[in-house]
Amino acid sequence: MSAQHTAAVCFLYGEAGIAQYTDACACDPGVQAFGEKVAVEEDSAIPVEAAAVEVRTADGRTLGHAVAHARGSLARPMTDGEIETKVRELARTGAPGVDVDRLIAAVWDAEALDDAGALARLAAPRA
Repeated sequence: MSAQHTAAVCFLYGEAGIAQYTDACACDPGVQAFGEKVAVEEDSAIPVEAAAVEVRTADGRTLGHAVAHARGSLARPMTDGEIETKVRELARTGAPGVDVDRLIAAVWDAEALDDAGALARLAAPRA
């Protein structure tokens, strides 16, 4: 998906999760119309973990916001709960046969595993 699509779904839905990157969402006329209004400009002064947005309103005002450190960056790491929620969402969509609770527990206790292959086996959907 494009940066235009991402900007559109962030404004329209308040998030850019898996549901916002489905074919149905990408084909939504409202998302497409909003995305057509988005212009992306690269600024080498803005670090890769940062972002800035500027919105020009219909009445001529310009509103802006900058984020110095994206959620999940080294300076703003995700909490354990956020990581677990993301893993559950990804597994629900991409690997519904995976026992997510067992996988998460094994990852948190990976240092105690005798066999790192156990993680790979837990990540594989059950037949």
